[in-house]
Amino acid sequence: MTIAPGSPIRAADFPPAVEVIETTTIADISSTSYAAGSPQCSVTFTAATSGRAKVDFWSRMQGDGTFRVFVAIEVRETNVSGAVVEAASDTEALQGVTVGPTSYAGFMLLSGLTAGATYFVRTMHKVAGGTTSDVFTRRIIVTPQP
Repeated sequence: MTIAPGSPIRAADFPPAVEVIETTTIADISSTSYAAGSPQCSVTFTAATSGRAKVDFWSRMQGDGTFRVFVAIEVRETNVSGAVVEAASDTEALQGVTVGPTSYAGFMLLSGLTAGATYFVRTMHKVAGGTTSDVFTRRIIVTPQP
């Protein structure tokens, strides 16, 4: 969207960015399917009139030296019970195998969102195998885009 000089800017065009950080350790992960963990790291945001948002996510985690640990983003309409807009996937996930805490960061650009609607974003994690992978910190920042 291009805003011409002198044009009014509406609040709905630029909803505020939101951020959440969860520092509770999730230890000895054994699930090979994506799970939110407890407590979950989640945030809600309002879609801009453009229908686009950038989701930055970060995690400090460690693998077991053999099997990968994955941290991915899931996006739903409205809340945790809403329809899935973007499912957690290995291709979009942060992936680590290193023994010892290591930080990883990534982002995704969402489009086709309904302007003014509320969306729910959370981290999800899993392992490729083993039972000694850990997630220490998770962070999400959602920035509605023009």
